[in-house]
Amino acid sequence: MTEKPPWWQTTKTIRQGLWLGGVFIVVGLGELVPAFLGRVNLLKVIIGSGFLAMGLVHLSSAVAMRRRQR
Repeated sequence: MTEKPPWWQTTKTIRQGLWLGGVFIVVGLGELVPAFLGRVNLLKVIIGSGFLAMGLVHLSSAVAMRRRQR
């Protein structure tokens, strides 16, 4: 019987977690920075924060997977 992955694992591989985390963080910052440079748009702040949070979750999951491999 195959072992189930932990509940916190968001991707199958470490590399995939690093890529997705990096992309989500870039997209999140791309939404947040212009929102704060000009007039604050609440929708852009919420969307950017969501992408930033998803990126951090993916990166932390990849780091945890890497630490468990050692």
